[in-house]
Amino acid sequence: MRAVRSLLATLAIIVAWAAVAPADAQETRSRRHGQKKTEAPGVATERIDDWMLRCEPQAAGQAARQCEMVQLLSAKDGKRDLLLMRLAYPPAEKGALALIVVPLDVLLPAGLGLRIDQREPVAVAIRHCEPSGCVAPWRPSSEEVAALAAGKELLVLLRNREGKQLGLPVSLKGFAAAHAKLH
Repeated sequence: MRAVRSLLATLAIIVAWAAVAPADAQETRSRRHGQKKTEAPGVATERIDDWMLRCEPQAAGQAARQCEMVQLLSAKDGKRDLLLMRLAYPPAEKGALALIVVPLDVLLPAGLGLRIDQREPVAVAIRHCEPSGCVAPWRPSSEEVAALAAGKELLVLLRNREGKQLGLPVSLKGFAAAHAKLH
């Protein structure tokens, strides 16, 4: 029963994170078009190289405030978001949880491959799709988090509807510094 409750809590966190993804994308588009950025009251944001660190205010009864690292990759023309990656340590969880949101036109059975620098890719299943994109939760091991912190690039490998493999580069510049502030 405890395992079921833990799984339900994890799914609730994932769904909540995925639901916020469209707001992040809209926020980024608004900034590109010179509109003022809107942030939830009390949320502290800090840019650390290529990563954004976002922290919610500490709620009563919480041991610590909840923070996440976010990176949004957009097309060169700025009209389309290609990838959103979020990494956090949810309170009831052991270890990190990353959510990767990719466009709707990906081949779902292929899932994603995540390659840190020249390491072997890690396979990650796409869990579901919604209007803002397809969501792939990833629980990186402590070794994978260390490799991200020491690395230069995370390549997200996916296949489009035609089956052509594509690689979306996620910069790891600032990952170690942002990750150090998560705890």
